[in-house]
Amino acid sequence: MEDSGHKDLQSSEKILAAKDEEIKELQRMIENFKNNAQMLKQGKSYYESECLKMTKEKNDLKEHNEALINNLAVLQNQIRSLKIRGAVPEEDQKPQNLTENEVP
Repeated sequence: MEDSGHKDLQSSEKILAAKDEEIKELQRMIENFKNNAQMLKQGKSYYESECLKMTKEKNDLKEHNEALINNLAVLQNQIRSLKIRGAVPEEDQKPQNLTENEVP
């Protein structure tokens, strides 16, 4: 009878040891998930920040392009005005075909 009780005790201890190992493994997994979640949050923050920077850069470039387009329109109007008054000679009205080393 004692032998049977001893075997039951050993069996129970083995089961408990196995359960302890399972618990430790689950705790390691939980810690890994926590670390991964933290890294994902940091990555999300980084990419959100980068997205905001790029959006600002895009908007700045858009404003700059609009300013350039407006400046071009002003210059074109000034050239038209000069042409109407005859202040621009005919040959200067046509675009020049220049090579890389030539300066207009």
